[in-house]
Amino acid sequence: MRVFVTALFGLVIALLGYHGTEQLGGVKASRTPDLGHVSLVEQNFAKINRKGLNKLITDCFNLYYQYLAMSNYFGRADVALPGFQKYFAASSEREETRAKLMMEYMNKRGGTLSFLRIKSPVIADFSDGKSALDFARKLSRQMNAKILNHHQITITKYKDPNLKLFYDEHLVDSQVELIKSLGDMITRLERMQKSHPLGLALYMFDQELQK
Repeated sequence: MRVFVTALFGLVIALLGYHGTEQLGGVKASRTPDLGHVSLVEQNFAKINRKGLNKLITDCFNLYYQYLAMSNYFGRADVALPGFQKYFAASSEREETRAKLMMEYMNKRGGTLSFLRIKSPVIADFSDGKSALDFARKLSRQMNAKILNHHQITITKYKDPNLKLFYDEHLVDSQVELIKSLGDMITRLERMQKSHPLGLALYMFDQELQK
């Protein structure tokens, strides 16, 4: 009788489509589907484009984490530059917003999110302010190159007009504007440092960032 009940239970589980679960913090959770999963609404959304979007989402979260660390750095008592703290806090929020926007788009197109590992932020001495802006400009240019690469693949190889439009409206132009803005900030700070003592120039520039 016991053997019969066990066999019957196994048959019911199979019919229900049970494929196994993982134990996570005492709660059973189903395994995350891979990028090969195709949803009911997916159409003309190539696997390589889904993979590229997942990478950009991770890149944005990496920048979010990095700018959050930099904001915290400028808020330290031994640095005390609240303008820079405010600027990089806003930069962190911007990257988080963009990542979430891409996540919403992925679901809209029927893709599958793949949460990749986020890198630890770079911790350096940014106390002169300019080095932090230079680093942010470098990161923004790297991000821009990644966006343009995925944009080009979308246009030329996999011809996905909807994804191209998304990139154009939410990533391409805004990234170019960000790089220009950082370049302008670096130029202004350099000019102030030429006409004022370094400490005073940094203080005055920090006051501008607080507005």
